[in-house]
Amino acid sequence: MSAYADDTGAYVLTESAHVFTLASDCHSWLSEKSYSAVNGDSGGSESPTVFKAGSTYYWIGSYKTGWRANNNFYSTAPSMSGPWTYQGFLAPVTDPADNISPERTWLSQSTWVQPVTGCSGTVYLYWGDHWDGTESTAAPGKHNNLATYVFQPLVFNGTKISLPTYKTRWTIDVGAGTWSQ
Repeated sequence: MSAYADDTGAYVLTESAHVFTLASDCHSWLSEKSYSAVNGDSGGSESPTVFKAGSTYYWIGSYKTGWRANNNFYSTAPSMSGPWTYQGFLAPVTDPADNISPERTWLSQSTWVQPVTGCSGTVYLYWGDHWDGTESTAAPGKHNNLATYVFQPLVFNGTKISLPTYKTRWTIDVGAGTWSQ
């Protein structure tokens, strides 16, 4: 589950693509609607992450694999109430069936996108959980104390977003709201 709030309201998002619109005090919900398009071909997404850039809402999710990295995907919409349109994978995928792809969104699972706004622009910073042990399901969560994060700047091309290459070294200028390698 996740939560999102902006000037249009506050929402709770579930892994099964349900959006609960919250009352103004956030102590109850006013409505609930499901948006299957945000799940792509997964039948449900883990770690729903929503953010807004310009007039477009973005919903990032990942396949339901527990504490294993997988290929994150995203959808876009003009409002939280949709219509949501599936856009595809966030990072390069060498094996769309997800059997051997080493990238798997740089071995992470979406957690959050943090806008960093400065005087020259806004950087949208992808935060991804990086779990220790991305393949074995023998002891899920056993090494969570070794988990770290992946921080990467999202790249925009119109309303499309991506993490086209893993940047081992990059710099964010918080005052300017820009990044460079």
